[in-house]
Amino acid sequence: MRDTSTAVAMAVVRAAAEDGVTRETADDDTIGQRVRAAMWQPGYPSVAAV
Repeated sequence: MRDTSTAVAMAVVRAAAEDGVTRETADDDTIGQRVRAAMWQPGYPSVAAV
């Protein structure tokens, strides 16, 4: 799911760059890094049995 979400987000960024509606352009590696950095990361606290 995360790989698919990354691929879709990267395609949206590329399309925005082609349409001229983005302020900056970047290569695919940079776009991928930025997309992954912005993704929500699940974090669950440890639960100890009482």
